[in-house]
Amino acid sequence: MTLEEYANSDLVESNLIVRMLTNKASGLIKPEDLQMAKSILQQKFVVGLSSKMDESLDRIQKYFGWEAVDHYRLGVFQRIKDCKAQYLSSNHVAKYAVPHSPIEVGSSEWDILSIKNWADIALYEFALDVYRDQETTLFTSTSERISSNEGSSRPSVNYASIALEAHLNMQQMDIAFSGNDRGQMLL
Repeated sequence: MTLEEYANSDLVESNLIVRMLTNKASGLIKPEDLQMAKSILQQKFVVGLSSKMDESLDRIQKYFGWEAVDHYRLGVFQRIKDCKAQYLSSNHVAKYAVPHSPIEVGSSEWDILSIKNWADIALYEFALDVYRDQETTLFTSTSERISSNEGSSRPSVNYASIALEAHLNMQQMDIAFSGNDRGQMLL
């Protein structure tokens, strides 16, 4: 089956991320569904980008206040840096990449998939804006954010947030451009 045949088949997903966020498994996705998904994304997710994996991992660590504390082993912070460097290396990413032929923007495959996934594409563009906005809203005053969450055992963030960006990146962007690595999910 060619990609164009797949894109035209009943097998292809249509706006999967918007459907998952709005709990709308079937039926037509409407602009109000996209708006609801945007609202959920903005209010409940810490957005990470596979294209900025190192920075995204640092943000997640900072947001949740995860500190590497190990009083029994020396050098734990260096090992964490080494581990992150290993898993973010181009060799490691290439090892798990799924090879695919590049798809040109404007090709019939691109057009079919972009029409079927219009809401996910719009949500991805919005997620990029949320990522930029969170730099100032979440990561400039971590202590204020943590104190506002007192009484709760952890911040009200959906752990699937990282998977969202990775899926959107793979589904929407990586298909379109030759030479892009498929982003690894952060968790």
